[in-house]
Amino acid sequence: MIDTRISRRLAATPLAIGLGALIFAGSLVLPQTAGAATGNSLRIVASTVPTTPGASFSVQVQGSSAGPVSGTAASVVFDRTTLRVTALAKGSDWTTNGASFAGYPTTANTATFLANANAAGKVPSIAAFFIDGSTNLAAGAHTLLTVTFHVVACGSSGIDLPVGPTDGAMLDGTAVWYGSALTVTSSSGAVTDPCPTSTPTPTPTPVSTPTPVPTATPIPTPVPVPTPTPSATPTPAPTATVAATAGSGITPPPTAAMDHPATASGGPWSLALFAGAALLASIVTAVVTGLAGRRR
Repeated sequence: MIDTRISRRLAATPLAIGLGALIFAGSLVLPQTAGAATGNSLRIVASTVPTTPGASFSVQVQGSSAGPVSGTAASVVFDRTTLRVTALAKGSDWTTNGASFAGYPTTANTATFLANANAAGKVPSIAAFFIDGSTNLAAGAHTLLTVTFHVVACGSSGIDLPVGPTDGAMLDGTAVWYGSALTVTSSSGAVTDPCPTSTPTPTPTPVSTPTPVPTATPIPTPVPVPTPTPSATPTPAPTATVAATAGSGITPPPTAAMDHPATASGGPWSLALFAGAALLASIVTAVVTGLAGRRR
């Protein structure tokens, strides 16, 4: 009951608004009281965000409570290599009921706040709470923040809500346990931004080089050797027999047997003499024939 009495007492002083954040933080570090409700959680809505580089999207940091709550805080962790926080907005569930905020940037320092958050990959804890000791949000879902991201590179990224005294927490809103810490769980979100996979260039199927078939060496056709035509054996011309014509005055040449009795039997000179006799007979025949022609 110490934390409840402290918050109520501070709410009655002029310093209540300035010390609201300290009350909230101080309440979180006190031991949880036995009467605090369970079944409270923080979550990212939508839980999965498909996107592409250059696109922007927003998610809500939402609390869900089993009973009334008087305060909620959350920090947001993200992958700074793929995402950048570009804007924050307070949840209307809290602003319409007059809640105070701690850790939320002013208009003047918003640019510095976002730059620091993007450098760290974390939006530090931002809390919404009531300091009058009685106002609360009913059990159920309530949005604390809307966070806008810009996608700077492909690649999936988680959006996490860590739980702890300086991160995510909730405060009880019941009259008895007002401002005491509640048990809180959280569920993360995810950005699905897969990098495009390059289509591999198909490897051409190697074409086998055909083994050259050796060209057969042509066998030269043998040149036929002409068969020599046998020379005809000259048939010896018959030897003309010169008959002595009466009154011609030509005496037939003597025969070999008569003039050369020694060669008539086929001696070595017989052939020569025979040939000479034949020649002589031819001459004589020609002469005789010439003379006979003249006489006529």
